[in-house]
Amino acid sequence: MPNARYARNPFQTRLKRIAARGVLPAVFVVAVAAPCSIASTAFADEITNPGVRTWGMVGFSNAERLGRVTQLSAGFAHMAAILPNGTVACWGENAYGQCVVPAGLGACTRVAAGGRHTVAVRANGVVTAWGETTFGQTNTPPDVGVVADLAAGFRHNVVARTNGTVRCWGWSSHGQCDPPTDLANVVQVAAGEVHTAVRRSDGTVVCWGADFAGQSTVPSAAVGLVDLACGSTHTVALRSDGRAICWGGNEFGECAVPAGLGPLSDIAAGADHTVARRADGSIASWGLNSFNVLVTPPLPSPAVQVVAGIQNSAALCADGSFVAWGRDDRGQGTTSEDMETPVQISTGFAHYVMVDEVGEVRCIGSNSDGQSRPPATLESALAVSAGGLHSAALLQDGSVVCWGDNDLGQCNVPPSLLDVAKLDCGNFHNLAIRTDGSLVAWGWNAFGQCDVPRRLGPVVEVSAGERHSMAIDTQMNAAAWGDNTYGQSTPPLGLPHTVKVAAGIYHSVALHADGTISCWGRNHLGQCDVPAFMRRATDIAAGFGHTAALTDIGTVVTWGEDTQGQRSQAVALSLGARLDSAFWSAAIVVAPCADSPANLSECSCGPYQVDSNEDGVADCLSLRFGDLDLDGIVGAADLSLLLLRWNEEGTVPGDLNRDGAVGAADLSLLLLRWGQGF
Repeated sequence: MPNARYARNPFQTRLKRIAARGVLPAVFVVAVAAPCSIASTAFADEITNPGVRTWGMVGFSNAERLGRVTQLSAGFAHMAAILPNGTVACWGENAYGQCVVPAGLGACTRVAAGGRHTVAVRANGVVTAWGETTFGQTNTPPDVGVVADLAAGFRHNVVARTNGTVRCWGWSSHGQCDPPTDLANVVQVAAGEVHTAVRRSDGTVVCWGADFAGQSTVPSAAVGLVDLACGSTHTVALRSDGRAICWGGNEFGECAVPAGLGPLSDIAAGADHTVARRADGSIASWGLNSFNVLVTPPLPSPAVQVVAGIQNSAALCADGSFVAWGRDDRGQGTTSEDMETPVQISTGFAHYVMVDEVGEVRCIGSNSDGQSRPPATLESALAVSAGGLHSAALLQDGSVVCWGDNDLGQCNVPPSLLDVAKLDCGNFHNLAIRTDGSLVAWGWNAFGQCDVPRRLGPVVEVSAGERHSMAIDTQMNAAAWGDNTYGQSTPPLGLPHTVKVAAGIYHSVALHADGTISCWGRNHLGQCDVPAFMRRATDIAAGFGHTAALTDIGTVVTWGEDTQGQRSQAVALSLGARLDSAFWSAAIVVAPCADSPANLSECSCGPYQVDSNEDGVADCLSLRFGDLDLDGIVGAADLSLLLLRWNEEGTVPGDLNRDGAVGAADLSLLLLRWGQGF
């Protein structure tokens, strides 16, 4: 009998606890771009430069390269940084595209994270903004001029020009964009929720906008100032003698500067808290301690800058690293770590899991249940998968490691589970394919989604949704089981040969060998209405109420729900990209391949196979490809060649995983790359 507590829907029980912590479910689409071809010259920069592209509710741009940064900025629920080469990186909430750094932005000298938008000053002095534009906050005025300083408020921006004048634009509900007409000699700007403040060259401050909490009423002691910051309803300034002075809202003690702080060198203001950096590089905080934002974690080296978001803080350290703490439900608390460019990425409710080419695993996003903190002993991962509030990694020895939420047993890996070739995490359950094609499932099973049908033979592909599961057998037939409320577990009769399946929340998607797509199940948001203009597809993904597909020319097509921007970005990728999906966000990994090697015995794109097409010449092929006939695309002819070698042992054509025999794992690899060209 199903567990009555979860029999209806785990969201109704689990998300009450999640919401209490500020974690909102997020749906993602992920595309992993394969090397060696460019789909469109118009997107050449996107394709040839390694990195991760994201869109939707939670995302990041260039954050996978975070290691050393030169400047930090914290917004409402996202953060921005400038890397040593001038590149801008963003991470955290992305519902308005505030973390999607514009292509071609180039090197920047300053960046500011606002409420749900981001603003940057390019090296040539041009100001560029992206994200929410409801109040025109991303519409940079043509008369901004040459900028000396920049600040982003909740929905407005302010800049100080090099001539000492200011320019504001965006939301001006309380006059926060209406500076005094005679204002001059401005050297620093700051922006709060609905007020603005500037510091002049003589060390005085001018404030305007909302003053309901006294945040714009400058006290007489505010003289000889060297730094300035605005919170939601309070303002804080640093005097030349190292003392902090605060005014405005003080409901939670955010303006109650502690005694005995010692000389201060830097200040920042959050919603209801204040952060300061002492002269020795240590941190002091006061105000509301939501999410333990007043508790500074150990720093690797003395701090050189502090920033504050709504309920989180961060410190840039002398060694170029940074540490973040406090609220982290959208990934805004990500801390810098060195990591190579990811080769695979997977997504959960509100987090990403990535693995690089050396097997290092890294997570970005919510860590409400430990899903973004992989075990310290984890190493040598081949692949990763993200569930709702948990994560998993497939290791080189064929074992599986899970971490994060385990309320429904989704992290209780069966002790006998070995020789795993493929892994997929659903919201609260997991599926694993062994090298012999057998399928193992564990975790939440209220709807039978872990009850693998006895009639199901060896499988080569799986997809785990929320309440149902999908698989493809060696005959290229699609199967589904579990919840069937909307018919999502009943594949239509007469489906063509299937090479990929994707399980959404209440709908199912299948990609066929001929490049066509079938969808069935719930269609209340149009997620099953495949566009009539759809080209031949090479990969698919399914989210909560949307579906995505990658075409044979490297473009992404999406349909269905677009409430969180999950359909907002058209993307061109290298041919052979892969999609993955969860809830309301998206990402792309672009990893260009090196040139074809002169020595075929050491292939830069992967190990070679000896004379795969039996023409007397050694062939250079990647493990990620199955083009056995070397016609430039993985298709039916390659499948025929592989099946002809079925169960043959030794180094033979078709042994794609080089385990010494041609079998189900090799077929899975070939189907994974079906339709891809190189």
